[in-house]
Amino acid sequence: NCVDNQSIRSIYKNAYLNREQSQINQNLHRHNFIFVGRLIPFKNLPVLMEAFQEALAQTKARNWGLILLGDGEQKVELEKIVSENGFKQITFLPSVGWKEVPTYLALADVLVLPSYSEPWGLVVNEAMACGMPVIVSERCGCAPDLVQNQRNGIIINPYSGKELANALASFMDGSYSIHEMGRVSEKIIEEYTPQIVAKEMYEGFKLSSQAKGK
Repeated sequence: NCVDNQSIRSIYKNAYLNREQSQINQNLHRHNFIFVGRLIPFKNLPVLMEAFQEALAQTKARNWGLILLGDGEQKVELEKIVSENGFKQITFLPSVGWKEVPTYLALADVLVLPSYSEPWGLVVNEAMACGMPVIVSERCGCAPDLVQNQRNGIIINPYSGKELANALASFMDGSYSIHEMGRVSEKIIEEYTPQIVAKEMYEGFKLSSQAKGK
């Protein structure tokens, strides 16, 4: 439930310096939502893509895109859905190693993890370490601990496409401040470092051992 926040933030900040040119080079929009992970059914990506199209229609936004970063068994199906339905402003990018993920997060503004199920969801930690707001499914293990609803992100029901569309639209139309939510994300994630978590685990083991000794 923790990552190396400092290293991730450093890579992100260096990449962000070239954000605009990198977006141009990869034919991306000025603002983007990003999903990072395997392209597989329980990630709920068809609903995400449809919700994004609905949010576009709601807001008439032309400067927002959706990036799907990853590979997986569902990729061909997802590309077919985009083609057959004429979905707009969606970009597929191939999977990268974890050290490169912050470079791609720098191309986006809000992380979306709409999964039907996740034991935790470490990419949420990574995005928050980069100072990003997050939209996270209530079925992700990290949601209760990391997402303060409407403060650093939005918790959604993954079975409600309308709820997800409204969450996306709220960023697109400026209802929420990306900058302010990102600052809250950074503050929350400061408590989730390997050092702090290791210390808490040690204290827990120590208390458990003392209780058994009695």
